[in-house]
Amino acid sequence: MTKLACRYAIIQFMPYPETGEFANVGIALACPKTGFFDFRLEKRKYARVTSFFDELDGQVYKRSVYNFNAELNRIKLTLSAQFVSPDELRENFDHLVRPREAIVRFGNARVLVTESPEKTLNQLFDYYVGRNFVTKEYQETQLAKRVASIVNSLDLKLPFREDKIGSQDYAVTFPLVQTIPNFGVAKLIKPLYLGQDEPNKIYTHGDGWIAKISRLHKLGFLPSQVLFTIKMPDGAHERRIAAAKSIEKELKNLGVYVVDSLEKDKIVEFASS
Repeated sequence: MTKLACRYAIIQFMPYPETGEFANVGIALACPKTGFFDFRLEKRKYARVTSFFDELDGQVYKRSVYNFNAELNRIKLTLSAQFVSPDELRENFDHLVRPREAIVRFGNARVLVTESPEKTLNQLFDYYVGRNFVTKEYQETQLAKRVASIVNSLDLKLPFREDKIGSQDYAVTFPLVQTIPNFGVAKLIKPLYLGQDEPNKIYTHGDGWIAKISRLHKLGFLPSQVLFTIKMPDGAHERRIAAAKSIEKELKNLGVYVVDSLEKDKIVEFASS
């Protein structure tokens, strides 16, 4: 089959531009040689998108994607109703994906070669939006950045920094550690993401940190002041919430102070006291 050069761009949802955080929610692809233009948008599983962004009303995503979907459908119908030369389609696509200040926007245009533009569109959607939507590691990294920004804004005399706790034989890295000169580690803060899409994944991730805290305590390396800021699952999912609550309870039983990641006042109080 003939290899065809195509242009594509990832559709991103960015409700808070000032943070730079976004979720991949769709793909648009054009093949200038054949006149092919199509797109795919995540219009159903919006809960996993909105749960990533703190305090975001799900209706914001639904309205934004609905309007963007209508715009892309209009463009698709216009292009299919008339003859468009390869150069014109290329120009139209580049204009469509140009940088814009909007909640739903495009990433940079990319080029690939394929035998089937339609099949490739679906594969790209599955890769960037489906299976690899936002990983647990990415979620937790972003959560850690948000908590760190709160703590760092306090301009403490003894700042929190990423550090390893333990010994040469066993050590755990924490993103926020406060150390007192000639004393040692005074406080630890660990943001913990428990919004995974299945209870089993929540238990697995949470159990990993329960084991780490337990071992550090047994080895005598755990300070008395340890804070976990937890991002809980969406409120509509009872089994996932039950799993997260179980992890929360076990952490508290180990002497860990646990708060919701949205409770800024409690995070500030812990860090500055």
